[in-house]
Amino acid sequence: MAAAARDPNSGRNKEAVAGDEREVPLDAKVAFLAMPRAFGRTSGPIRCHETHMSWLFSTPDEVYKLKKPVRFPYLDFSSLERRRMACAAELVLNRRLAPDVYKRLAPLTCRGDTLAIDGVGEVVDWLVVMRRLDEGRTLDAGLFVLGHDASISSSSCCARCSAA
Repeated sequence: MAAAARDPNSGRNKEAVAGDEREVPLDAKVAFLAMPRAFGRTSGPIRCHETHMSWLFSTPDEVYKLKKPVRFPYLDFSSLERRRMACAAELVLNRRLAPDVYKRLAPLTCRGDTLAIDGVGEVVDWLVVMRRLDEGRTLDAGLFVLGHDASISSSSCCARCSAA
């Protein structure tokens, strides 16, 4: 099968089209993204992490963020277009400070009953694609090594760091 041509501006496959916001349930998207084959892999663990507004899927070298279709007083991801705009804004904002981490946006597409990242078919959601960072160099890991509970408050953490 030939690879689909990419649009030079968006990076999307030209065959991927924005449709009438076909409803693919969040749990179906999460189940698909939790499988190695979603990322073109035959095996290997995919780490999944849920936050109040997103799902993160970590492969050995990349992290894919799927925003949940939620609405809170401080954010609105309730529509496909709002999630696309939020993903694009996140990419622009965070590339200023971490240009080598924030790679691109990727459409999650559906054709028939088949979901795909960067696939052919109707765009059913958007993913922020990032380079995976060394988890051993995170604040949580550093606090764990020092024997501190990573769930301590930020003010307590700042007080400890400034006293050191």
